[in-house]
Amino acid sequence: MGLVWFHAFRGRSIPEVFTVLKEGPEPNPLPTCKTKMNEAALGIDPPQVYAYLGRTYEECLDACLMLSLPAPGGQVSPFDTGGLVGHIGPVNGWDVDDRKIFLLEYTWPSDEIEDLVEAYPTLDQPAVNAYVQGAAPAHAGPHLVWTGRTPAEIWLPANEWPAWTWELRCAGRLPTGERIARWTGAPGMYPLLVEYIENNPDRADDLIELLDTYFEGGASDLHAAYVRGEVA
Repeated sequence: MGLVWFHAFRGRSIPEVFTVLKEGPEPNPLPTCKTKMNEAALGIDPPQVYAYLGRTYEECLDACLMLSLPAPGGQVSPFDTGGLVGHIGPVNGWDVDDRKIFLLEYTWPSDEIEDLVEAYPTLDQPAVNAYVQGAAPAHAGPHLVWTGRTPAEIWLPANEWPAWTWELRCAGRLPTGERIARWTGAPGMYPLLVEYIENNPDRADDLIELLDTYFEGGASDLHAAYVRGEVA
């Protein structure tokens, strides 16, 4: 099973979906959104766009991009950074400075991701398959994989899959274009997008490949098909 990035999003108009598919998503502009508050708490600046390696928050989102490796710039960490503020124990109970230090110690340039996954989850098929299905790692925390860093047993099953999933963070836009392996949307999005392109024929050539990579069924179905090895 090859590893891919997932980026899920919601609440966009058809012209905005077109822009996301052609140019890539931008950070959430709302100053009161949860992501902005988490970034402020962790000292993440400027605002970022997020994707997850082999996983996605598929439950309540309208659309999802599946992007090929290598990572398109930015930084990576082996956990959901927002969870350090909210739901990943024990780090969510630490003071602000200790959480920031923890994040910095477990942050790498995204172009190192293929070397990093040699260490976790490791690229043998049982490990990768378990990882993309959300299974907890064999280790209690990342300090047992990358030694000499702050210990925290965040990879215990008391937490959930965001505590041990690789997160990609990109400032500005998350580049898409030829990196899109598949994309999907809420029911009715695809025909509305086709209609939008037909009404803007000067843009049609830009989206021929994106229309060919459309997956019918939504984010949850796309991820399930990926886990079964039906899309890559």
